[in-house]
Amino acid sequence: MAIDAQTLRIAVASDDDRGLDASVSAHFGRCPAYTLAEVEGREIRSHRIVANPYVDQHIPGVMPEFLASLKPQVPARSATTTRSFLFAK
Repeated sequence: MAIDAQTLRIAVASDDDRGLDASVSAHFGRCPAYTLAEVEGREIRSHRIVANPYVDQHIPGVMPEFLASLKPQVPARSATTTRSFLFAK
């Protein structure tokens, strides 16, 4: 899906690979997966799960590059579930 001016791509740090039902991880760089959601207004248009290939590693500079490759417009963490975060004010 192409991103337009009214659509946001949000990367949510997730504690597992359950997508919208996953708990949101408190640690953005050390989470096992990211849920990438494309949101238009208050509607989730699509989402996908991306495994964090560096979850068990600490290599300075690698995470910012990896996260940039996902092209999120909004990085997010620390809420109850991915779905609740996406619909929070």
